[in-house]
Amino acid sequence: MTGRARVIWALAGAAVLAASAAGATLALALERGGPIRVEVREKRCRGDNVSLAIPSIAVAAVLPFLPNEVFHAMPEEAAQCARAARVFFDRLGDRPDFVLVDARGDEETVLVEKRGQALTVFVESGDALVFVSVPLWVMSRTARKAGGAQGAGV
Repeated sequence: MTGRARVIWALAGAAVLAASAAGATLALALERGGPIRVEVREKRCRGDNVSLAIPSIAVAAVLPFLPNEVFHAMPEEAAQCARAARVFFDRLGDRPDFVLVDARGDEETVLVEKRGQALTVFVESGDALVFVSVPLWVMSRTARKAGGAQGAGV
């Protein structure tokens, strides 16, 4: 094998290795991050069904580009709540699964749970079923952005 062929094979091997490492890193990030899931099902005959699974890593990619001006109009009390929420979501991940809200009425049921590393919301009404699941780290990072936009951090 000539010297030039060795260089070409070495470069090709490095490119394959780099692509494999990037793919493995992305797969790991997607698995650990978990998706943001939204499902809406209308109960009526031929009702609409919507099901979305958004990689939560997309939030991490977008949040830094969200201008702080979005949050500057927020009252200071709301910023304080966002900072407290961040601490709450950070600590919630270490706790076992539990129900935060279980409200059942004649017309509607609302259930909010900590499941694994996500906060889930289930709503059943007379005309629809709604399910939302958001990883806790997404909630924490979003609260950090909202609470830190006014210059105060926890």
